[in-house]
Amino acid sequence: MVGEATHPGGAQEVQGLDPGWNTQLLRIAQVLEAILADHGALSGLLDSDHDHGSSLIAASLLDDDHTQYALLAGRGTGQTLNGGLNAGNDLTLLGTAHATPGSVIIQSSIIFEMDGATGQLKLPTTGSSAGLLIGGDVQLYRTAANVWSSPDSLRLGGYIGAGTESAPSNTTAGDVTGLRGHFGTDGTFTADAGLELVGKNAVVSAGSLTLSGTVSSQDKLSVTGTITGSNPLPLNFQVTLAPTAAGSHSGWGAFISAVAAPVAGQTFANYFGIQLFISTGSGAGAVTNAYGLYISPNYGTVKPTSSYGVFIDNVGSASITTSVGLVVTLPTGSTNNYYISFPTGDATDPTGGGGAATGRIRCLIGGTLRYLPYY
Repeated sequence: MVGEATHPGGAQEVQGLDPGWNTQLLRIAQVLEAILADHGALSGLLDSDHDHGSSLIAASLLDDDHTQYALLAGRGTGQTLNGGLNAGNDLTLLGTAHATPGSVIIQSSIIFEMDGATGQLKLPTTGSSAGLLIGGDVQLYRTAANVWSSPDSLRLGGYIGAGTESAPSNTTAGDVTGLRGHFGTDGTFTADAGLELVGKNAVVSAGSLTLSGTVSSQDKLSVTGTITGSNPLPLNFQVTLAPTAAGSHSGWGAFISAVAAPVAGQTFANYFGIQLFISTGSGAGAVTNAYGLYISPNYGTVKPTSSYGVFIDNVGSASITTSVGLVVTLPTGSTNNYYISFPTGDATDPTGGGGAATGRIRCLIGGTLRYLPYY
C-alpha cells in the first residue's frame, strides 16, 4: 500500500500520487472537515428521521421554484387551479377526506359557505349589498328574517307553488299559470284562501283573477289606499266580450252573486247584494255632483235591439212576506229634496186639455205606451 503522511490541519496527503491530484484531494478533505464541524446540520441532512425543521431543508422550502404546484401561502401574481387537461374534466373541492362531510368556505364562513352535510349554499350576510348579483344588475338578497327581496323584475315560464298549494291543474295546451298561491288572513300562505293569476299563453294581462276558498275575515277582496293621480279610478274593468263559438250567448260586464247563508242561530238583519255609498272626505276642495249610480251608453257599431238603463226583475218568491222592486226614500235636510228627477219633461196635457195636469210622463206598461200625468 502506498504510504501516507499527515497534512497540517488534519487532512492527509497520499504518498506516490501526482502533486496536482494531492492538491485536489486536500481541498475536498477540507470541505468535508468544515461540514463535519457543523454536526447538527449534517445530522439533520443525513439522519433517516430528518424533518423539514432542519436548517438546510427549511431554507430550501422557501424557494418557489415549482410553479406547477399550488402554493398555499399564495403568490403575488395570483394562481389558477385546473382540475384536468381533457375536455369535460372537473375540479372537486372537499372539506375533508373523512366520511362525515365538512364545508368548503370561500373568504370566510360569514360570506360564502358550501355545506357538505346539507348541500346548502350559505350566504349569511344580509342587506342589499350582499346576496346574489346576477348578470351584473339583478339582485337577490335577504332583508329580514325569512324575507327574500329583489329590486328587480321576475319573469316566469312555469309555476310557483307556495304553502300547501299543489301544482296548478289547468296545464292544458296553451294555458300557463303565472302565479298561484294561498294567502291567509294574516298575509301568510295557507290552504283556506286563494289567489290565482292565470294567463293564456303566459300573457297575464289577458288572463283572469280568481278568489276561492273560505276566510274568517270580513273582506274577501279589499282595495284600500289613496289614489293621487288625475281622474282616480279604484276599479277599472275594460273587457271585450267576444265568444268564438257560434250560437246565442249571454254576457255580463260584472256578475255579483253573494249568497246569504246564515247557519242555525244566526240572522242577517240586512242583506245587501250591492251597497253603494256617496262618500266624501274632509279635504279643502269641492265636489260638484255626486252620483251613487250613474249609467250611460257607450255604443259601438253593434247596437242592441232593446236597451235598459236599469232592469229590476221579479224579486218576489213564495214564503216572502213583502217584495218591492224599487224603494225610494225622500231625501231630507237639503235645500231642495225630491223623490225622483226627470231632466226633461213633456208639457202635453194627458187629458187632452180637459184636466188640470200640466204634463205627462211616458211609460211602457205591459208593453203598451201609457202616460202618467203630473201637476
